[in-house]
Amino acid sequence: MSRQRPREIYRRRFAVSYSQVAMLDAQVRDYPQWTTGEEDTVFSPSGVAVGVQDTDEKIEVVVYAGEGIPRGALVGSGEIVVGTAGLVVGNCIDGDTDLIEWPAGATTVDVYVDRRRSGEVHRVRFVLRGEGVLVEPGLQAPSENVVERRAELILHRVARGEGPELYDAGNALSKLGRAAVTPLLEALSDPKAIVRELAAYTLGPLKDKSAVEPLILALGDGSREVRRQAAASLGWLRDRRAVEPLVEALGDSDALVRMHAAGALGKLRDRRAVEPLITVLIDEEEDWRVSEQAARSLGELKSRRAIEPLVSMLRTSGDHMRYAISQAFLAFGKSAIPQVLELLHDEDPELRRWAAQTLGHFRRQPPIEALASALHDPDIRVRSAAASALGQLMDPRGMKPLLEALHDEDSAVRQSAASSLSLIGDPSVLPALEVLRRSDTGVTASRLRVSDAANYAIEMIRLRYGVDQA
Repeated sequence: MSRQRPREIYRRRFAVSYSQVAMLDAQVRDYPQWTTGEEDTVFSPSGVAVGVQDTDEKIEVVVYAGEGIPRGALVGSGEIVVGTAGLVVGNCIDGDTDLIEWPAGATTVDVYVDRRRSGEVHRVRFVLRGEGVLVEPGLQAPSENVVERRAELILHRVARGEGPELYDAGNALSKLGRAAVTPLLEALSDPKAIVRELAAYTLGPLKDKSAVEPLILALGDGSREVRRQAAASLGWLRDRRAVEPLVEALGDSDALVRMHAAGALGKLRDRRAVEPLITVLIDEEEDWRVSEQAARSLGELKSRRAIEPLVSMLRTSGDHMRYAISQAFLAFGKSAIPQVLELLHDEDPELRRWAAQTLGHFRRQPPIEALASALHDPDIRVRSAAASALGQLMDPRGMKPLLEALHDEDSAVRQSAASSLSLIGDPSVLPALEVLRRSDTGVTASRLRVSDAANYAIEMIRLRYGVDQA
């Protein structure tokens, strides 16, 4: 007695890339992720990939619909959710695919392969069995019930430990849009922490305000990973109802929860967060990651109350913290320039160097004169930082002091000056650079670096202004 065969609806041969052929939802195209590369098939919520061998010979792909068993060996079976755009099948890596019309809804896919005696796959057969939830003609986006089903499928697979990595799953869920919010809110109460973490991670980028209160509640979750993601997502949502709960989260036992809470408070732009963040900033026992984030958030809040504590922190901090404070001062804008200029004359050469570096980012109010003065600082590192900063400002007024710096006694300063002239120089500086290129040669590495910088600046200026080589 012969077995029932399903109805064939498609057949074509494809060249193979990266040892696989695939069938994906035509709209979402959530490509399945291989774990070991040895699997026969891998599924995502909206697609399936089939492992084959790399060969010059094309692989035949056949698609069937309905009940029945085709020829070949069954190598995988799973459920995908199809949207209203149908399915694409073939070499999805290179984009060599065909579109197959298929009704939106949950669809079971059985995968069969035909092998030669050598074991090589020469034919892949997809058998589709769907719920047949048809949609209105012309509807472009997946209906909400399809999206919710797809979201539930991702969450279910993560819960079983079969899904993709957390961030890959979150990105896939984010692509589904706001129709995925309902199952994600329900997932915040899931008994498995990994599912709650995934839901908290994804709800922020979806920017649906209905998630604010549930995420506030999640700040008290027993899992620190869930609390971290809840704090971060509240920053995405930028709803001031979260200010007080996030301030309270600055006292969480987990440092990364405190860090995410500090970051979220900066995004909320509410002045109630200023004093709590200053307290975190100056706490000598605080984790350095939290302190740095507090500094950056104080810059986002743009409160002048924070400037003095930030300046005080510079004197006792390392490079990482100083960089965070630099970012904060840049966020303040011109209101912070007087404090930075004052530090350009500090007795500590490290602070003077930091000030020069930071001033190079204030392009809207370029402090040319102050940096030109810093080119005469007794410390080599300060002079070099000032020369680099003049180039970063992209202001032609910096050319004159940089030309003078080409004669500095230290090669590092001359190199920085030449590099900056490559950014802002015009043809008038070419003779000085030619002299530097010819004179700053020799066997030492420092002299070679200066000569290379001068040569690069000459080439860039000639290219920019269309100057032929003499």
